[in-house]
Amino acid sequence: MSAQPPDSDGRPPAADDRDGPTVRGVALADLGRPLGYAIALAAVALFCSVATLAFLLVTADGTTPSGATELDASSSLLVAVVAYGFLASFAALGGATVAYGLWSAWMSRRLRARESPERPSLYRHPVRVLAVVTSDSDDLDAYERRVQRAGAGVVIGGFLLVLLCDLLGVLDLPA
Repeated sequence: MSAQPPDSDGRPPAADDRDGPTVRGVALADLGRPLGYAIALAAVALFCSVATLAFLLVTADGTTPSGATELDASSSLLVAVVAYGFLASFAALGGATVAYGLWSAWMSRRLRARESPERPSLYRHPVRVLAVVTSDSDDLDAYERRVQRAGAGVVIGGFLLVLLCDLLGVLDLPA
């Protein structure tokens, strides 16, 4: 009998978690850590692209007769590539955060079904989820902590994706 690694709550996962649905051969119960790494990688890529874009714009040389600065052709191509990298990493950060929130919601459903099936789902009332998201995590049980992670992931990721859509002009939000 092989020992299974503990889940995020410190307890070994149930055997049915490993036998559940899979994505490309990986059990959905095992996707939390890779999604966390994806969020961290997207955040680092976003920071690097913003820093590079700021550096390129600050160090741009060349002036026009009116005194306005402009970029030469090679610098403008580099700025365009970095700007698209910024948008891609921003989208990846939002998408990975939403994906983590959805995965966490799926795991909270399994946790509730395993530990207390008679307990009503918090997801039926969005106000309850927001109350759990904003509450102190020391006062929450394992199911409520998982709901807190799921709600925070979906809210933060959704905000980032709406902000990205507004930056791209897809949404016509008032200023």
